[in-house]
Amino acid sequence: WLPIADAADIHWQSTPVPSERYLYAGERLAHQWHHLHRTDSEPFPSPAYLRDWLEREPAVRESLPDFDGDTRTLARQLQQAWRYYHAGEFAAAWQLGRTLGVAGAYVTSRALAVHSQHLRQGTARKAELEHNLATLQALDERGMLVTANLEMALIYVAGRVAQELSLMQALRRGNPRELRRRLQAVLDDNPGHVEAHLGMGAFHAELVYRAGKPVAALMYGARADQARDYYSRALELAPESVLVHVEYAHALQLLGADNQEQRALLSAAVELTPHDAATHLEQQRAERMLRELDGNRP
Repeated sequence: WLPIADAADIHWQSTPVPSERYLYAGERLAHQWHHLHRTDSEPFPSPAYLRDWLEREPAVRESLPDFDGDTRTLARQLQQAWRYYHAGEFAAAWQLGRTLGVAGAYVTSRALAVHSQHLRQGTARKAELEHNLATLQALDERGMLVTANLEMALIYVAGRVAQELSLMQALRRGNPRELRRRLQAVLDDNPGHVEAHLGMGAFHAELVYRAGKPVAALMYGARADQARDYYSRALELAPESVLVHVEYAHALQLLGADNQEQRALLSAAVELTPHDAATHLEQQRAERMLRELDGNRP
């Protein structure tokens, strides 16, 4: 159902992660949900939650093909999509999520985003990011970004697309102030949303790196010390998160911080316990970044 249906440019790569390590069959998914979603605070898709959500958001209900009000079936399908995602079966998560209307839009976008970030390069990565962004923008135009995490999905993918472009191209494509406004709205409603803190930190760090400190501060209010503040807050909220450590280290690299500070974060990241395939891939990224810091590029 999702508005951008043609995905001929997506060629799924198998995940080099042992999926059996991250299987969450039956009640295990609910039991581990807090650890799996510590950084995005996504509610567990139980029948009761979905029933209340659909009552609050009738447009979401209308997006569900042939929905007869059976939230138990919807919950089973959405939980299965998340099981696929956490096991690293990103194509399966994306395919199932697409059939669930707006209810499946977040897992759909997240599966494609992780695939693009970790398993694709060059023009293939850019094409997947553009596809993801077009889908989210189409939902936005219809007023369908009805959760904090759908907003965060748009912000995240728009930021990743901007990284694939020159600064001038990125500025022509989107207004950084609008992304900052959206991030602030998420944080105002969800002050403990870890990934929103990461997003705001990235806003400051990326602009300082790409535009330079004077222009970033004057034009966009972006500052290196503000970047550090947001990343530090994310680390306080989720000290067990591999993602937070790796993103913080990446930001410090952009800001020209001392290698020892980056190394400490990355060394901690590789010692943490990943809870799913996406986190496993982030841990592999941390290992690569450590090798680069040590001048031992593969």
